[in-house]
Amino acid sequence: SHVDLENGYLNVEGVRDRNGAWLNRTKNQASKRAIELDEHSSKFLKYWLGYVNQHYQHSLWLFPSLRKSTYGTLSLKKVSELIWTTYADMGLATIERRYDGHIKVVESLFKGAPLKTFRHRLATMLINSMNSEKTLDANYVKSVLGHSRFQTTSGIYGNHSLVGTA
Repeated sequence: SHVDLENGYLNVEGVRDRNGAWLNRTKNQASKRAIELDEHSSKFLKYWLGYVNQHYQHSLWLFPSLRKSTYGTLSLKKVSELIWTTYADMGLATIERRYDGHIKVVESLFKGAPLKTFRHRLATMLINSMNSEKTLDANYVKSVLGHSRFQTTSGIYGNHSLVGTA
């Protein structure tokens, strides 16, 4: 209900606990926001929501558990496993499956931050573009990332350059 594909927004208004109960709170007040979706993101979410609604009607989650018998969301462990397996399939990582089912990353350029790679890239691109794009300002960049202060945003993401971009 928080995905508005007609207007192109993903509304962050709260979280659900492990049992699916709604909690009207986020990490901080600035985290409650509408995230603008570009055409590609809207297209992906429309496809994904159709898939979830067809195969996981019981679920309240945008990323439901892969087991239809449970009503939870994908765990952080499972999301990480899916990402690393995908990286390995694409030749971007070498992984080993441990005896307990966990993934061990043997080698990868992405080692250390697979879940935040795209957030860091977006943040760095926005900050680096503030001087050349008049429509980008500190207030916009901090709100996109869910921070209440630009100092937080620039402190975490502002001292990086994107290697290999033109």
